[in-house]
Amino acid sequence: MPGTIRLDQLLNEWDKIKTGDVDASFSIAFITKNGEYRYYKRAVKSGANMNLKDNEMRGCIPIDGEGKNNGHYTAISIWKIVEFNQQKVVL
Repeated sequence: MPGTIRLDQLLNEWDKIKTGDVDASFSIAFITKNGEYRYYKRAVKSGANMNLKDNEMRGCIPIDGEGKNNGHYTAISIWKIVEFNQQKVVL
């Protein structure tokens, strides 16, 4: 799926995904608060102990080919998402 996706479209898709649904896994690339570029080939939506929408953040956990956790929970600023399902994110 090469191309682009608008940030509002990405957030609408994200909100439709059930938390922890391995069948709805996605790929995502983002910049951490330390400026590090990260790419998760497969990840699932995850929640947190804070209101992610009010803080303009979303959470995910990377998974392996079998759908098992392959890392730690990561809260991502929506403004730092670079790529979603192989589509460049534009404003």
